[in-house]
Amino acid sequence: MWWWALNAIAAERTFDRGDFLLDRETVAVDVLRAVVPEAPATPVPSEQDRVCRVSLRWRERVVAEAIGCHSSVAAVSEAAVRQWNLLLSPPPPGEVDLLVVWFRFPAPPGEDGRQDALQMVEFGVSGVPGTTIAALPPDVRAAEPPRVQARESIRWPADIPVDQTATCDLRLAVSEEGAPFNLDVTGCDPKWVPALRDAALGWRFSAPRFGTALVRVAVPLRIHFRDGTAAFEQITAADADLRYVAADPTRPAAQVDEPAFVAPPLPDHPPILTLHHSHFAPVDLYEMPMPVGTGPGSCAMVAQLRSDRKLRVWTEDPCAETLRDASLDAMGRWLMAPSDKRDPDEVFARFRGLFLYDAEGEARFVVDARDVGGDRRVPAGVGTYVPPEVVRQVPPKPVDAEGVCTLTVALDARGRPREVLPKACPAPLAAVAVRAVSRWLWTPPTIDGERVAATTEVAVRFR
Repeated sequence: MWWWALNAIAAERTFDRGDFLLDRETVAVDVLRAVVPEAPATPVPSEQDRVCRVSLRWRERVVAEAIGCHSSVAAVSEAAVRQWNLLLSPPPPGEVDLLVVWFRFPAPPGEDGRQDALQMVEFGVSGVPGTTIAALPPDVRAAEPPRVQARESIRWPADIPVDQTATCDLRLAVSEEGAPFNLDVTGCDPKWVPALRDAALGWRFSAPRFGTALVRVAVPLRIHFRDGTAAFEQITAADADLRYVAADPTRPAAQVDEPAFVAPPLPDHPPILTLHHSHFAPVDLYEMPMPVGTGPGSCAMVAQLRSDRKLRVWTEDPCAETLRDASLDAMGRWLMAPSDKRDPDEVFARFRGLFLYDAEGEARFVVDARDVGGDRRVPAGVGTYVPPEVVRQVPPKPVDAEGVCTLTVALDARGRPREVLPKACPAPLAAVAVRAVSRWLWTPPTIDGERVAATTEVAVRFR
């Protein structure tokens, strides 16, 4: 695994592992922290300029590059994305495109003096070709860049000798309907612009989307005129369908076909267990061979299954290497399928659990009792965990500050706090929040009815 982290700036979001995940054959990209830029003091007037995209690429390090952004938001967008935390697994062996971050900035106040409904900078993400967005938090938008559907060839200007060369940079705005407009050309002599304008304004794209909203975006391109032809150059990771290098600009880009994934057949008997987690679709499990480790310990696991049954498993927290390898190997051989009891448009199913190893290395799989579906029975080797619930809250003392403190609380088997630590909390509020939560009480956490120590998290809001 490779960890990329820098100091955070304002307006950050943190995520649990696996909650914000992009997957491809060579590397999995786990977003653990996202930073959103502040809106500029002067709102961006043009609608197409209010959407800024930033490409994240691995080039021996993570490189962030704004894509066709307006000058008023490009720098702050790049600066925000450079503060993101990514966990790359495994470390990429060579250059690879990772993802594209979208920021949508607020509109200026309306003529009646009211601010547009979009007050804060929103953000979303789109994958580059070959990347699957495996998991996305509910409030993060899934975006779709404009894709070329029809493109006119760029004709060599009749009054320019074929032995001349030029390189022109284009910034092409694309409307909600996929129609280009506002073509800006820089970097070359104006004599080349008419040929570019005649061709580019006849192109057609798919409609760019930000979540469910159709939006306007800007697309950067670079054109080389040489040897009597005009060719596109690859310049960003965002618009692979727009770029290629060829003597003939009408030649389609090469296509790479991935081998189809074939899932193993399911048995005739019904599932032995149905599990789900959060807002993901449930999973039916048919076979669950347990791992054998070396000595006592535990490994928290996450399994995610696509609608075609392609499985990905990972450890949620660090655990001993031998136990981790045994856990991953065993769960990777489980036979499972997304449950029929899911919405037709749900692509991903997921569940969490914990392998508990005894002194001899024998394991059992423990799941949150609330995640058990079906008839709520569990097979041999599977235990159920009942998490603690707060039964007494002590409010913090009033302070002259606002904010939210997220605290990690270690509980004993009676449901009493043994240790309270700030996880994400403004400095002026941390001590006050810890003192208050140290006096809270929880119901005892249990596994198969037996009381156990456990860790939980709470949020304390100051207003």
